[in-house]
Amino acid sequence: MGQSITTVQLMKKVNNMKARLKKKTDVRKTGNKPVKLLPWEKTLYDAMDGDSNPSVAKIAGARSYGTSSPNTSSSNLDQSEKRATTATPLPMPPRRQRAATAPPGETQETGKLSNVELQRLVLLEQLQTARVQRGYYERKLQREAVQMVHENGNTYANL
Repeated sequence: MGQSITTVQLMKKVNNMKARLKKKTDVRKTGNKPVKLLPWEKTLYDAMDGDSNPSVAKIAGARSYGTSSPNTSSSNLDQSEKRATTATPLPMPPRRQRAATAPPGETQETGKLSNVELQRLVLLEQLQTARVQRGYYERKLQREAVQMVHENGNTYANL
């Protein structure tokens, strides 16, 4: 009916099947994703005494939420584990502690202003800077226009 195989070949096939199954159900690689097994994989996995859902590892003494599993009952837990499951969780520490320092460029005057007031202050300072620059270039043009160049007896205005 089929090929006849030796004991060594059969053991090699079974070991390859086990390796493939272990690789597929490795908790570190699958994470919390549910593992879907083929029928022959389910049979082999049950024969190897594997969990029904290997993607969820059960840790002794850890809190469990949701529905209770048939493998874990309250009678199997000792007193310290019962206390661990009923204790209130500790508050999480802050992710990053920041110093209460002002950002660079912040003064006492600007620290008290709202966003609208800060925008108005920035615009007024930009306007003042633009007026100073315009005055500088106007004076520079006037000085250059006044300068006269004398060449070969002729007088020229430098514009």
